[in-house]
Amino acid sequence: MESAPFRRLAIVGFGLIGGSLGLAVRRAWPECEVVAIERTDAPEMAAAREAGFEVADDLIAVSGADVTVLAAPVAQNISLLEPLVSHLRADAVVTDVGSTKRAILAHAQALSRPYAFVGGHPLAGDAPGGFDRARTDLFAGKPWLLTPLPDETQSPAVARIAALVAGIDAYPRMVDAEEHDRLMAHVSHLPQLVASALMHTIGTALGGAHDLALSGTGLLDTTRLAASPASVWLDILQTNADEIGRAVEVFVRAVTAAHPGNADVTDLRALLESGNYWRAALEARVGFQSGTPSLGREKGSGGRPVVATRFYLEMTSPDALKPVEFHDASACVEQLRDTPPSFYRYLYREVGRRYHWVERYDWTDGHIARHLAQPALELWLLRVGGAPAGYFELKRCSDGNTEIAYFGLLEEFIGRGYGKGLLTAAVRAAWAGEARRVWVHTCSLDHPAALRNYFARGFTLYQQEEYAAWLPHTR
Repeated sequence: MESAPFRRLAIVGFGLIGGSLGLAVRRAWPECEVVAIERTDAPEMAAAREAGFEVADDLIAVSGADVTVLAAPVAQNISLLEPLVSHLRADAVVTDVGSTKRAILAHAQALSRPYAFVGGHPLAGDAPGGFDRARTDLFAGKPWLLTPLPDETQSPAVARIAALVAGIDAYPRMVDAEEHDRLMAHVSHLPQLVASALMHTIGTALGGAHDLALSGTGLLDTTRLAASPASVWLDILQTNADEIGRAVEVFVRAVTAAHPGNADVTDLRALLESGNYWRAALEARVGFQSGTPSLGREKGSGGRPVVATRFYLEMTSPDALKPVEFHDASACVEQLRDTPPSFYRYLYREVGRRYHWVERYDWTDGHIARHLAQPALELWLLRVGGAPAGYFELKRCSDGNTEIAYFGLLEEFIGRGYGKGLLTAAVRAAWAGEARRVWVHTCSLDHPAALRNYFARGFTLYQQEEYAAWLPHTR
């Protein structure tokens, strides 16, 4: 089990998001203390206590926490920043999970405080909320946006929160607070307003639940967000009013132009077909455009498009490595020399099969031989009981940067603890040369535990990007 990036976690607000975070942290790091802080009369208090969490109704309970998560409504989170000053020590980190970021970051920046603050926003949820709907896997595979204060993107506090996020199988993604609020106004806040306004319009027009019962599933699907609690959304709408206002104006113009009494059939068709197109793009999670990079296959070859996030991580000192040795005495790592192309092809295809490694899938023997002949390249093999179990590939550059270019296990060895030992061996091998820096990249298409393993071994995130990937059909 990986060591946690904290010893004690305080969660202020234990509804759907706060409760799910507590459950996920307890699963990932059972040895950590998690305290739920809520109002005495909140129904979440009894539920959290019944679920086995330490509970408190006073902010003094954050005093011993390494990390405090503000999971209350946005305005309440902002109001909590100042009272925390008297309870937290200088090395503590505070983050939040609110849907707007400019207001809370501005308040944190203006505040004289001993603790570090990192804005956060998990892109996960449900409507309605509440601890009774909390679940351990709510954040698994979901983006978790991080909005550090200016000039603090590489701070230890950001690294700690990123490690927490990766540890519960979410994907940390850095974003500027201004861009965050503009983006959320369109993809989250406008849909909420539209769903609420639509349900209000239909409900008041029909005047009773009897007529509503005659609706199909389309109305339920379209207005799911209307079930979201008003107490949560009032804060969001007020703290992002300018960006939401601009999005609403554009939407109103589109609806007005589509009025059947004003628009001709050509305009109506254009609107409906545009909606078809962007809905398909949403389902694919990417809109393919001219020049968009793909993952080794053209669109027409069969498969499906996705949007993925690539994470770049680095280690700038060998002392940063947090090693884990192999638990199996039969596991050993050796550097390969004079590797037959067929064996390299076998390792590449078998290790990468589940994770859509396609770039080198069709390399010829000659291409592989030329690749392996490069002086800067090293190939290392993990054997368990004499059988190949995984490998990694190092690329040493003259500027002192060493890349762990490929890394992975054969499928039958995944989930058995070998990945930690293999990454430890890869980092040690990388530093064994004259390296000044070791780096690696992974992506959201990789194994869910990959990013967590990199953080746990001591890597820090220094860059990330979204890219379009075309996933070929399984071979």
